[in-house]
Amino acid sequence: MKKYFLLCSLFSFNYIYADEISSAIDLYHKGDFFQAKDTIEKSQKKNSPKYWYYRGVIYHKLFKTEILSDNADSFFKEAVNSYHEVEKLKNKQFSSYAKKNLNELFKFLMQRGNAYVKMENYPDALIFFLRANELEKENAETLRNIAIVYQKLGDNKKALQVFKNQKSDSILFACNQVKFLIKEKKNKQALNLIKKLIYEHPYNVACIEAFYLYLTKQNKSSRKKLCEDLLSKEEKIKKYQQAVLAKLQGDFKSAYETFSLLLQEDKDDRILIQLCDVGYCYSQQLIKISNDDIEDEDKYETACDVLDDTILLTEKLLKKYSDNVEILEHLYKLYIQNKKQDQAANIKSRLKRLGAEYLCEE
Repeated sequence: MKKYFLLCSLFSFNYIYADEISSAIDLYHKGDFFQAKDTIEKSQKKNSPKYWYYRGVIYHKLFKTEILSDNADSFFKEAVNSYHEVEKLKNKQFSSYAKKNLNELFKFLMQRGNAYVKMENYPDALIFFLRANELEKENAETLRNIAIVYQKLGDNKKALQVFKNQKSDSILFACNQVKFLIKEKKNKQALNLIKKLIYEHPYNVACIEAFYLYLTKQNKSSRKKLCEDLLSKEEKIKKYQQAVLAKLQGDFKSAYETFSLLLQEDKDDRILIQLCDVGYCYSQQLIKISNDDIEDEDKYETACDVLDDTILLTEKLLKKYSDNVEILEHLYKLYIQNKKQDQAANIKSRLKRLGAEYLCEE
């Protein structure tokens, strides 16, 4: 009888606390987030990934709905801490949900920060970028945004410290550092970093873009010498780098032709990605020319051919990188330009799914 009583008590105890989690979830779905928080905090099932996951979801929502309140910072910290507790418990299903929500929270912070930058509200933008940096400390875009906001606030010393103090191996981070050094007119430091980047990452577009930005600040004779000194001595790589520079200069015809020839010689995805990108730009340029001069039918026909070829190449690329947002966005623009509305709608729904806030279903 005593054993039976103990079993019943244990069952009731677990049921009560499991029920508190379920009640909190119901309150969450009804939009009563504060009551959901109070209810889930009563649960003693703190060894459960389900508890920590839904605790994170609730605080996550509280942070997003109360971002202007005094409690926003504590809501943010509690959400992040809860998601990290889920990861510690090694439950594959809930860990996956927690990771997706952390990614969504990071995107939200970056979007809010960028929105405040557009409104020229730099103090609030800084708050959101610093929070984003807490989630992904090595993210090059976040660090660049923090540096830019410090600069907008008139604190160039802090802006430069962001780059000096951060020991990031990110190529994009280093390229952003180059851009900032150029803006600060620290040309010697910028050039030394560019030389290192171009030598170590000859195919990287961000590195070539940083080099191009430096070139635009030089006179014509200096540009020619810099290209001779810094571009690769290997012919194939040099052509690739020159084609990227041509694209950046707006010479899409030259870039398109060079990338097309390179792709025939070498089926490298890096070349294919560039060809897809420049193909869209080139077709747009040709269409604009043909619209300006309605008698130039050849230009319009060439534009259609370039557009069709670029769509086929981008579709081929998407088969290999099915969840790549950049490729999906690119294909969406191509379908819109080619008046393929059904295909465009399909891509749009895929993009929406990839960017949507993720909440685990019961």
